[in-house]
Amino acid sequence: SIFTVSLDKKSLQLMIAEGAKNITVPIGVGIAGGVATSGESVNIPDAYADDRFDPSHDKKTGYKTDSILCQPIQDTSGEIVGVMQVINKSDGPFTPDDEEV
Repeated sequence: SIFTVSLDKKSLQLMIAEGAKNITVPIGVGIAGGVATSGESVNIPDAYADDRFDPSHDKKTGYKTDSILCQPIQDTSGEIVGVMQVINKSDGPFTPDDEEV
């Protein structure tokens, strides 16, 4: 999934995701919102064991999020303009090599 920072810089808006739409996340809230604030990548092997994870989207869709890799997207000046989030790697948790992509 790709989230972009809103013009007022208060939220992330989902732009690209398979099977999801109309999702807005406040900056600083949840996993993607936290990455947008900190600028740090997170690699979560068990989403439900992480307090930042909001399972409400899983409940609405019937999908089960297991693992998450979430990284900031920066422009050439280093400003965070979005967040990339990948979920459920097919062959286990995300690795340090995945973080380098």
